[in-house]
Amino acid sequence: MALHDIEGEVRSVDRNHSPLNAGSTWINPVVDGNENNLPQILIGRQTDGFGTGYDVGMKVAKQGNDVRTAANDELIFSTAFNNFKIVATGTQRCTALAATPGYQIFTGPAHGQGDKCSYLAFASITSDTTVSQSVPFTSINYASGIIEYIADVLVNSTTLDFEIMIPTASSLYGSAPSFVFRYYILVETAATV
Repeated sequence: MALHDIEGEVRSVDRNHSPLNAGSTWINPVVDGNENNLPQILIGRQTDGFGTGYDVGMKVAKQGNDVRTAANDELIFSTAFNNFKIVATGTQRCTALAATPGYQIFTGPAHGQGDKCSYLAFASITSDTTVSQSVPFTSINYASGIIEYIADVLVNSTTLDFEIMIPTASSLYGSAPSFVFRYYILVETAATV
């Protein structure tokens, strides 16, 4: 088996080199900036290589470190590190019922994570969907200094909900604002290190 680098040169794959178990794979050599030919990427099996009792995964070592022996602080990436994974994504359009002061909550998607839901969310006003901001999205009328509206996300134990707040009577739009929310529901993975 052979792997090719971006210049088309063949790079060997070594499957039987200590301290890895049979069946391990690493790309060798992945030449780092110092031209020392240390293997920097490991895909496969290494006894306890991804946390105690976790033997299979992927690692990428920092420049100048051998992936087979690198400590966690010498790695750029490891499947053993805590990482967020996107488990759901979508959009939801929400239109306030009126341009009068108050707030409205719109039920969003179920997240299935109980009271520990993590998310990223962005909102854009539908009159200008070319501009999207992370929530809370606050619009200020700079001529008057008045907050026109706030778009935000709320999390309860079952759903990700969307909120539109209008602190004062809206003079900017004269009608109820409408938003498109884009959300990413995240789950923490591989908390073994």
